[in-house]
Amino acid sequence: MQKIVIGGLLTNYQIFGDGKETLLILPGWKRSINEWMPVAQNLSQKYKVILLDLPGFSGQTAFPKKIFGVFEYADFVKQFLAKIKVDKCSRSIFS
Repeated sequence: MQKIVIGGLLTNYQIFGDGKETLLILPGWKRSINEWMPVAQNLSQKYKVILLDLPGFSGQTAFPKKIFGVFEYADFVKQFLAKIKVDKCSRSIFS
């Protein structure tokens, strides 16, 4: 598992595979990327798969000090993708 700081918030992520198409998986509330690793490993045979823990979701990352709504989480994901130099995701999975 890798760690990255986005907007002053430390979070976890993992990348599997190197396919032409990129899948982004965002685990749901109180869930972790750890739960999705077997799925990501399987999908990585065809795709580049990115798992990202959103701030406060995994129990391993801190909640933001300010209130985060849908727009703040979307901006967080946008900043994350820019930082790891991913221009486009073919598909996103939200659990």
